[in-house]
Amino acid sequence: MFWGDSHVQQFYLLIKQQHDSGKFGDLGVLIAVANGCAPSEHLNPFIKKGYHCDSFFHFAKIRAEEADVDTVFIAFNTWWAGYEYLCPSVDGQCVGKISVEEARRRVLQELTEFIQRLTAQGKKVIISLPFPMYDKSIPDLEIRNAIFGRVGLAGVATDITLPVMRDDISEMARSTGATIFDPRESLCDGQSCITELNGVSIYKDDNHVAASQIHLLGDNFKQVLQSVLAQGTHQVDNISATDHSP
Repeated sequence: MFWGDSHVQQFYLLIKQQHDSGKFGDLGVLIAVANGCAPSEHLNPFIKKGYHCDSFFHFAKIRAEEADVDTVFIAFNTWWAGYEYLCPSVDGQCVGKISVEEARRRVLQELTEFIQRLTAQGKKVIISLPFPMYDKSIPDLEIRNAIFGRVGLAGVATDITLPVMRDDISEMARSTGATIFDPRESLCDGQSCITELNGVSIYKDDNHVAASQIHLLGDNFKQVLQSVLAQGTHQVDNISATDHSP
């Protein structure tokens, strides 16, 4: 089961490629996605109406605990972690206001308890650390730099992902026995992360890797899945180094 927000959707081509080629053995695939949602059963974004993240987490949690689910891969953006954009909620409606620090604490507590229940049931859990998230749209920046860079007006994008969230999620994974997937192993070298190759953005916006570039994560994705599935009876073989999907 691949569960989370739009950052899980990024893996769709890699997942489909592996599933269609039989690399998951007799395992099927479930994908549960709710865009813009933090992983919480009791918090909802209040920036827009129509979000039901609390209900989504509730039903996704129930499905993940079903006996036919062997492994759960969790990934989510942490856009909300630096802003007052989460509120306690009931049936999709905000019923109060809490601080940013309290929202982060509640999300991590809920997620910790959820992973502990899964591992207590003998399930394997993989959790992704946050993807880089920038203060500018990378495709727009590359277009601007191509036009104005020659006259000294090139811009740069700054990674605004909160280091505290990366550290807290890492610690949570270690304490619960979950396996870590770190996208920065593919996208970054030390403190420097790539945003373009030969002047072409690898992102489709400020935080989602473009489908045509998702193969950059392929080796890392395969290795993590292989290490986890090998704990049971399944193996994941090589992911193609090239993907020409649009």
